[in-house]
Amino acid sequence: MIVVLFTGSYPYDDTPDRNFLDQEVKYLSANFDRVIIVPGKCRGSRYPVQAKVEIDESYGIALSKKGIIGRRLKNVFSHLVYEDIIARPSLLLLPYLLKRLMVFSNYVEITQKWVCKFVENERLDPAECVFYTFWLGVSTLGIGLAKKCYPDICLISKAHGGDIYAERHRHAYIPCRPQSLAVLDGLFPDSDAGTRYISNRYPEYAHLCETSRLGVADPGFITSPSKDGIFRIVSCSLLKNPLKRVDLLLKGIVQAARLRPELRIEWHHFGTGSLKPDIESLAQENLPDSVSGFFPGYPSLEYLLLFYKNNPVDVFVNVSTTEGTPVAVMEAVSCGIPVVATAVGGNTEIVSELNGELLNPDPTPDEIAKSILNIWDYPDLALEKRKQSRRIWQEKYDADRNFQSFVDRLKSIRVRKLSIKKNSV
Repeated sequence: MIVVLFTGSYPYDDTPDRNFLDQEVKYLSANFDRVIIVPGKCRGSRYPVQAKVEIDESYGIALSKKGIIGRRLKNVFSHLVYEDIIARPSLLLLPYLLKRLMVFSNYVEITQKWVCKFVENERLDPAECVFYTFWLGVSTLGIGLAKKCYPDICLISKAHGGDIYAERHRHAYIPCRPQSLAVLDGLFPDSDAGTRYISNRYPEYAHLCETSRLGVADPGFITSPSKDGIFRIVSCSLLKNPLKRVDLLLKGIVQAARLRPELRIEWHHFGTGSLKPDIESLAQENLPDSVSGFFPGYPSLEYLLLFYKNNPVDVFVNVSTTEGTPVAVMEAVSCGIPVVATAVGGNTEIVSELNGELLNPDPTPDEIAKSILNIWDYPDLALEKRKQSRRIWQEKYDADRNFQSFVDRLKSIRVRKLSIKKNSV
């Protein structure tokens, strides 16, 4: 059997998906005869993957500006464009969204043609393949339309955040969503919240949806709490998306310092991106003398885990406005760290009063301050929360269990598809 995995930019530099895709690819390569990774973007340096794994860059080249130059949106009046306009006539009054639909449709056509050519050039038997898209997007629908030529293609997709929730996008619009769902043989959101969202919005496709949580490996240690009177707070996210609201977290920490002027606080934020200079400037201007802010970037997962191993951490904080299930929170709970997080998306499945505190989706700095200080003010309760964080990782976010289970589902869905075809003949 062969699995053809379509990714965003994995396995290239500055790929936020690397932490869990490295783990997942390991299980794919152990369970399939061939694993072919097809990145949609091929920019930067490529880092090594497992020996059995193949990389095909031709799709990324086809999607690049160089690959589509001169096309000028030839398929501007494709059936996909017509179908979305009929379903949502207001698109005709919204040039930005209409252009987005046209570009999306164009990329879908490129994908469809690429897939048909790929199957032919590789001399693949579609019945022996699983096409798997890590994101529910252009590649998913393009592969699905290639089923017109190769109906035996088995198509699976995962979904996480922006590819699930329409509200994350302007005018709450994701192009060709019903068409993308219709071509699937299985859809695996990474949280129950995502599964419910798709099932409630598109009940005719609810039977396709099944939660498949991501996971992180056992770090092999438990992080210690502070014992020297310093309250240590950690956060971790890319600093290029305002939805992460790291500036709001900064305000919460400032408020915590005002409420406990005698308390020494350390805040370590791991992450890099275009907003990093702005956050550092805000910290320098607003953090009082009792708070030390550290912004080491994100050298690697290994660097972060070494920090967790060698330094005490009292609480991990996430105040994003929307989430799938953040891998940074998974890493924190695997190390037994209490978590304070907004009650959005998959956060509600990994954080509760058992292992931390859930904030309302739009918290004030004062609410953030009081929640994180609760971890400090009740040390005996915090110790119990540390145990519960670790337990939650063991039960829900253990990479070994989750990725092997997902691989088994890929195989079973393919077998079921072949069985249905055989019985229908």
